[in-house]
Amino acid sequence: MKPFISLCMIVKNEEKVLSRCLESVAGVVDEIIIVDTGSSDKTKEIASEYTKNIYDYEWTNNFANARNYAGSKANGKWILVLDADEFVDKDNFRETIDVLKRITNPVEGYSVKIYNFLGVYGEQVVQHNNFRIYKNDKSIYYFRSIHEQLGKENGLLELGTLDLVIYHSGYLNKTVEEKNKHERNSPLVNKELENGASRAFDYFNLGNEYFSINEIEAALGAYKTAYMNKESFNLSWVSIALVQVVNCLIRLKRYDEALNVIHDAEQIWSTTVDFKCLKANIYFIQNRFDDVEEEMLDLLKNEKKYNNCILNVNFRDHQPHFLLGNIYALSKNYEKAVFHYVSALNVNNIHIETISNLMYILEKKSSDEEILSFVRRFRWTENKVILIHLIKVFLSLGNTLLSFKLLDFLVDNDIETKGLLLKKHLISGNLIQCYELLGQIELKDLSVIIKNNYFDIYDILILGLLLEDKYLLGKIEGFLILEDKNFLEFIQGSIAKKIKKSYYINVLERCIQLKEFELFEKIVGKRYQTKILLVDLYIGHLLYKCEFKELSIDFYSRIDVNDLDSQGFINIITFLLESNQDDQGLEFVFSALEREITDFRIFKLGIEILTKKNIESDKESLLKIALHYYPNSNWLKDILLFG
Repeated sequence: MKPFISLCMIVKNEEKVLSRCLESVAGVVDEIIIVDTGSSDKTKEIASEYTKNIYDYEWTNNFANARNYAGSKANGKWILVLDADEFVDKDNFRETIDVLKRITNPVEGYSVKIYNFLGVYGEQVVQHNNFRIYKNDKSIYYFRSIHEQLGKENGLLELGTLDLVIYHSGYLNKTVEEKNKHERNSPLVNKELENGASRAFDYFNLGNEYFSINEIEAALGAYKTAYMNKESFNLSWVSIALVQVVNCLIRLKRYDEALNVIHDAEQIWSTTVDFKCLKANIYFIQNRFDDVEEEMLDLLKNEKKYNNCILNVNFRDHQPHFLLGNIYALSKNYEKAVFHYVSALNVNNIHIETISNLMYILEKKSSDEEILSFVRRFRWTENKVILIHLIKVFLSLGNTLLSFKLLDFLVDNDIETKGLLLKKHLISGNLIQCYELLGQIELKDLSVIIKNNYFDIYDILILGLLLEDKYLLGKIEGFLILEDKNFLEFIQGSIAKKIKKSYYINVLERCIQLKEFELFEKIVGKRYQTKILLVDLYIGHLLYKCEFKELSIDFYSRIDVNDLDSQGFINIITFLLESNQDDQGLEFVFSALEREITDFRIFKLGIEILTKKNIESDKESLLKIALHYYPNSNWLKDILLFG
C-alpha cells in the first residue's frame, strides 16, 4: 500500500537536535527520507534509529536542489518538509493528517505556521507561515538556492492552509552563535539578488540577514526596498517586512518615523496586535506611561477586534500585561503591577524580565515562604537557567536566606554552586569564608564563574579592598582586558587615570548593594581622579535610584544647571514636589524646557504642578508646547480638552 505522507529532510551535523525532530513525528509519518550533505558527527547514526532511507548528497550551495533530491526519494502521496532543528506536537500533527485525509478536493500545497524561539532559551517567539506539505508530484519542485520556494512546471500551484504548528529552535542565541548561519546565507541571498528572479523577496531576506548581525541601517534599507517593490499586500512576508521596518527605526531611536509608519500600517492591518504593541513600546521608551496604559487596556478589552498576529507571538497576550506591569511598578501601584506580571507569566512563564520585575516587588511585599510557593507553582526550580537567575536576583537584593533555599535545588552543578556561594558569603559579610573558597576554585572554573556573573570582577575587587589584599586580583589577571586592568589599577592605587564611566558607577552600586558604605565613600572620594566628565551627575543618578534622594540632590547641586540631563531634572523636580516645594519644582520644569530638554515626564510634572496651583493659562500653554513634541498623545489631548 502506498504511504500517505513522507517526511523529507536535508541534514548536516545535527546530532544535538535530530532525535527530537524525528521522535516528534515517529509513528505518524509513513516514511522518513534523510538526505545528508556531509555530516562528520553522529547525525547519520541517529537517523538510522528511525529509518533506513538515508542518502548521501554532495552539497552544491543550493537548498532547492537538495530538497528536490530528497523529494525524489519519497513514495508517499504527500511530502512533509522539516529541518532538524524543528519539531511538531504529535497530537497536533495527527489531527492535521486526519484533516488532510478527509479533504475531498485537496489543493497541491499547504501552508503551516512556524513558531521560532528566540533568546537564551526561547523566551521570545516569532511566527511566520511557510508551505511545508505538498503533493508528491514530479511537476512540483523547489526553486531558489536559499529561502527556497515551491513551484510548478507550466502553471501555478493551488495552495491552502492547514492548522499544523512547527516549532523551530534554530534562532536561539547559542545555536546562532554555534552555527554562524549568516556566513553561509549572505552569499546565497546576494546570488539570488544578482539573478533578479524575485527582487522584493530577496531584499526582504537580505534585511533579515543584516538584522541578525545587528547591521540595523543596512537592514532598514533592505526592508524598505523590499516593501516598496512588493507585488501584492497579500504576500505573507510583506507585513513582516513592515513590522521589521518599525523594529529597525526603534533600534535607531527614530521614534517619530516609526510612529508614522505604524499609523499608516494600522490603516491596512487594523486587526493585528503587532503595530499596537510596537506603538506602546515606543510610548514606554518615551516615558508616556498614560498613553501606554490606554493602548494596552484597549487591546486587552477588545481581544475579538485585535485577533491577528503578524510576527511576535508575545504581542498577543504577554506583552500587554508586561507593559502594564512595568508602568504600574514605576508608579508604585504594586497591586496592579503584580496582577499584570502574573497574567503575563500565565502566558509565557519563562520570560526572564517579567520574572525579575515581579520578584523585585514580591521581595518587598511577601514572605520568603510565599515567594518559594510562587516559584514552585511555575516550576522554576526545575529550570536551571531560571533558577540560577532567581538566585542572582535575590542575592542582589541582599536576601541571602531565600537565595540559599533556592540553591538547594541546584543538583550536580558544582561550578554554579561555588560561584553563588562566593556571592552569598560576600553579601553576608563572611569575607574570610569567601576568600578561602575562592582560593580552592581552579582557574578554569573561576573563568566560568566570572563569565556567567555568578561572582564577577567587581566582587573580587571589593573583597580584595575590604581585606586589603592587593594580590587577590592577580588570580584573575588572565581574564581581564586592558580596560579592566586600567580600572583595577586605578581603584587600588591613587594615580589619576581615565576609566570607563560604567566601571566606576558599577563598583559604587555594588558597594551600596553590599552595604559597604565606608568603601563607597572612599571610592567616591577619588571621583575627580577618574577623569569622567560630569561624574557627580552620574553619582547623583545612582544615589537617587538607590533611594538616597537627599544625598543625590547634594551631588546634583555640585554641577552647573546647564549640565543636567533629563533624568537629573526629573529627579530634582520629583524630589522638590515630594518636599512640597512646588514653586521651585516649576522653576526647574521651565529651566529644563529652556535648555530644550523635552522628556515627556518634564511636561507631565509641569502640568501636574500647574493643575495643583490652578494656573490654567500657563497650563494650556505648556500643553500646546507638549503637543508640538508629542502630537499623537491622547493623554495630552484629553487634558487640553477636558482639563
